[in-house]
Amino acid sequence: MNASLGVIELANRIENDIKSRSFSEGDPYDTTAETARRFGVSTSSANRALQLLTKKGLIVRKQRSGASIGCLTAPTDGTLALDSIYIVLSARAAQTEGILSFDFLQGIQEELPGITLQQRFFPQTDHLDFINQLIAETLKEAKRPGFVLIRSSAEVQRALSLSGLPTVISGGIYPSITGVCSIDRDHTAIGKSLAESAIHADCQKHVILMRSDFGPGDRTYVRSLLDRLGEAGVALSDIAMELLPPDEKVIRAIISDHLKAGKGQKLSFLCKNSYLAEQVMREMGSRDPHKVFMADCYVTEGADTSAPFPTPTWGQGRIGTEIARLLVQQNEKPMTDRNVTELVIPIEPIPLI
Repeated sequence: MNASLGVIELANRIENDIKSRSFSEGDPYDTTAETARRFGVSTSSANRALQLLTKKGLIVRKQRSGASIGCLTAPTDGTLALDSIYIVLSARAAQTEGILSFDFLQGIQEELPGITLQQRFFPQTDHLDFINQLIAETLKEAKRPGFVLIRSSAEVQRALSLSGLPTVISGGIYPSITGVCSIDRDHTAIGKSLAESAIHADCQKHVILMRSDFGPGDRTYVRSLLDRLGEAGVALSDIAMELLPPDEKVIRAIISDHLKAGKGQKLSFLCKNSYLAEQVMREMGSRDPHKVFMADCYVTEGADTSAPFPTPTWGQGRIGTEIARLLVQQNEKPMTDRNVTELVIPIEPIPLI
């Protein structure tokens, strides 16, 4: 599991511990090892949580002098427009696609030091009921919170849009959604890059592997892929597309079927994320002539990254910073005066070697 998944919760627990122990500004605080023992976590997790609190200004860390208590109250100079940010996503997306990295969290916290980060996972079903309950709860707070939706459905995006709460959608905004901002990779450029790589590799047939939960960015990506393959003269009969469920055995069986059907031919597997690319490489032999490319720019920790992929020109820290800025901009405007701002993250295409 992505190591960042528990960092937000741990940072909030440490913050509550600090506030419950009657510290004053400048008082020494536990070392990383002591914090790890106190909360029963690894020193790596403790260190990352303390780093977030350092960005927030609650902890001050200096070489050789250890950690001490920083500012115990939020800024009052008007720069802190929001009190908290809720990051909402599915647990599976975080595990298989490297979403919610530590750099991403630090980017938000550094841009908005006084913010409290909250993390919520969508349940398996009833996403709309879940988000409506969360909206109702947060509207009771003294200050309006902001929301970051990662890989969300159209109905969830619409619910946040209608709530009037500052919202940034990461992973593609659906048509008809208004009053919110979005940030996403350049899916047109990504699709074109993968298609050109497959064409350059002289592959005879092309297998497009997608998640079953098809989002707006996926639609743009696939359209770009098909357009470029068509421009190169690839017949539709030489292109297959699979919408794959989150089941490894099913995925491997479908990949195996394509490998058997394409025996004697050179196939390209155009995978939407690193998880799917990894399954292809596990299923095919090391001597197979087939080529694997993946669209996912943000691979999971420890994932096999031997498949080429377009690289983003923005790191996850920059993305977190941009999201924080969009939330502040939204919070400063009345709902009726909000335009949809869509930030596109540029990518460097796969080198054609």
